[in-house]
Amino acid sequence: MTYSVTSFLEGKEKNAWCEFGKLRIYMRKTVRYNLQTLDIATITIHNPKFRGKGAFTEFLAWIEEEVVRRDIDQIFIENVLDERFQNFFLKKGYSRDKNYIDPPCFHKKFSKKPLSETSQNKDTISLDRYPAAR
Repeated sequence: MTYSVTSFLEGKEKNAWCEFGKLRIYMRKTVRYNLQTLDIATITIHNPKFRGKGAFTEFLAWIEEEVVRRDIDQIFIENVLDERFQNFFLKKGYSRDKNYIDPPCFHKKFSKKPLSETSQNKDTISLDRYPAAR
C-alpha cells in the first residue's frame, strides 16, 4: 500500500512507501540516537526525464517544515550513493553520519518551535505551498 506523505506522518504505520508528486519515497518513523527520527530510505522518481528538475528539493523543503511542526527531532537520509546528491545534502545543512561510512548517510537535527507557533494550523499553508503533499 502506498500513502501520501501527510497520511503516513499522521498514521500509526512505522514504515511505508509514500507518494509526493512525481516521487515515491520509502520512509520510517523511528528513534535514532535517542531522537524522534524520520528516515528517508529510498527515493525513486516515476519518470527519469524529471530527474534534476527540483521535485526532491520541493519535497525536502516541505518535509523539513513538517518535522518541525510535528516535533520530530531529525531527518536521517540512508545510503546516498550519488556524489551529486551527497553534495546536495551537505549544502542543505545535513551532516554526514560518522556511524555509516559506506554508503554514506546524512542527518539533520531540528530545533523545537515554541508551542504558540506549532499550535497554528499550518497544514493548509503547507499543502497550498506544496500541492504534491496532497
